[in-house]
Amino acid sequence: MNTLIKKLLKAFLQKLNYKLIPYSRFNKFSEESFFNELYKEGDKSVYLNVGAGRFRHSHWTNLDLKESDLSVDWIGNDINHDLLANTKIPLEDNSLDAIYASHVMEHIPQNSVEHFFRDAKRMLKPGSIMRISVPNTDLAINAFLRDDKRFFEEFYSESCNGISMSNLLVRYVATQAVDTKFSNNSLHKIDKLNNMGYQEILSFLSELCLECDIEYQSINFQDHVNWFNESKLLSIFENAGFEKINTSGFGQSYYPHFRDTRYFDKTLSNVSLYVEGIA
Repeated sequence: MNTLIKKLLKAFLQKLNYKLIPYSRFNKFSEESFFNELYKEGDKSVYLNVGAGRFRHSHWTNLDLKESDLSVDWIGNDINHDLLANTKIPLEDNSLDAIYASHVMEHIPQNSVEHFFRDAKRMLKPGSIMRISVPNTDLAINAFLRDDKRFFEEFYSESCNGISMSNLLVRYVATQAVDTKFSNNSLHKIDKLNNMGYQEILSFLSELCLECDIEYQSINFQDHVNWFNESKLLSIFENAGFEKINTSGFGQSYYPHFRDTRYFDKTLSNVSLYVEGIA
C-alpha cells in the first residue's frame, strides 16, 4: 500500500514539474568531490585500514587475513597479516599518516591488542592519528542488568527466543564460552552472572576472555575474545604512548578523512565506541 501511494505521489509531482531528491547532507554539492579534495594528486600520504574486510578505497591500504572470507578482491599493496601472531606489521617506522580499525580489536586477545597499539604507534608519523571502533561492552552489561533482550537481538540481527540473557552477554565478549561446538566452553558457569553487579560482571567476563583458546580463535576468527569500554580503551591508547586521546562518535572526528561515513564507521554504529589518539 505504501509503495502504491509513493508511486502515485511521485507521478503527481512529476506532472507539476517537481523532482523528488533523496535526502543527503550534501544536497548542494557532490559528497564524492568534497571528500576527494582530501586526497591531493601526487600526495604521498599512506593510510592503513586494519581488518579492512570488504573495504576498498583507492588511497587506502588494506590489512587483513587473506584467508578470511570477508576479504575480497585483493590487490598488490594489500597486506596479509595475522594480528594473533604478535609480530610487527611489515611497514616502516614513522611511515603512516592514519590508521583505522573498525570492530577488529574484540576479535583478538588482550596481549595482541596491546602489541598492535604499540606497533601502530611505531608506524605512525609523529602527529598522525589512529581511530578505533569496538562494541561498547558497557551497553551490553547495562542491557543485561535491565533484562533488555531486544538490545542483543538488534546486535545479533536475529531472534533470541529461548536463549538466556547470560548466554547473550557472554557471546558478546567471549563467543567460545557459549559455543556448543567448543569442548571447553563455559556454559556450565555463565548463570553466575545473574547474581552479579557491574564490576563483578566485568571481572567474570575478563576471566572468560583469558580462558579463550587462541588456536580455536585462529579458525573461528569472527568470534569475540575481548571486551572494551571507554575507560579500558582510553587506557590502552595511553599505555601505548598516544597523546590527545579523545572519545569520539559516529562520523565525528578531528581528522576530516574519517568523517566520510560512506567508508568509515559503517559497522554497528548504534553500539560502537569510538576513540582516537595522536601518535
